[in-house]
Amino acid sequence: YIKKIRVSSDILLTIINQVLEMARIESGKITLNPESVNIREMVEAMNTVFESSLTKKSLEYQCSLNVVHDQILCDKTKMEEIILNVVSNSIKYTNPHGKITVSIDELDSEDEKNANYKVVVEDNGIGMSQDYLPHIFEEFSREETSAKNEVLGTGLGLRIVKSIIELMEGTIQVESKQNIGTKITITLPFYIAEKKDVYGKQETKKPSLSKEKPRRILLAED
Repeated sequence: YIKKIRVSSDILLTIINQVLEMARIESGKITLNPESVNIREMVEAMNTVFESSLTKKSLEYQCSLNVVHDQILCDKTKMEEIILNVVSNSIKYTNPHGKITVSIDELDSEDEKNANYKVVVEDNGIGMSQDYLPHIFEEFSREETSAKNEVLGTGLGLRIVKSIIELMEGTIQVESKQNIGTKITITLPFYIAEKKDVYGKQETKKPSLSKEKPRRILLAED
């Protein structure tokens, strides 16, 4: 009974969070908070999150990282949300003993201050029909099949992912064939983090306040 309550609560929380996120996106209130992020550490942490779900379904999982600049400026929470949504979908819609591959590669960049990443998530799951593909980014959109109806979802995940990617000035492309699998390709541009971004700016000596000059202090209480 406790397990059923916990599972139901998790599902309800996911639905509420996704609906609220869509509301923020539509109202234009969603913003990016860039910080220095080590992509290798982030991917390793994300892989740990997927471990239990992969083990439950006996799925083969391969993740490769091929980047020159692993320290970038990005919104860590939003980046994690993109990967979490896309890989979680692959896990949900891939039958037991299936295979999921994730590759993150750095592309050539004309600007030496930029790092362009390509993220590819591919599975041999149940896939989607060609008729449904044009609708995958629509709100509350889910393909009506017996296999998909057994998997709980809101139909908001990919819509949110696309909105975040566009906010980050990236692109997302989906290829899928029914009963063969799905391939999602994401490209994202980032600024390369400098040493001051990674280690923080050196603390500068605070100037002393002159006693000769009078000071005015305004205290505002909300």
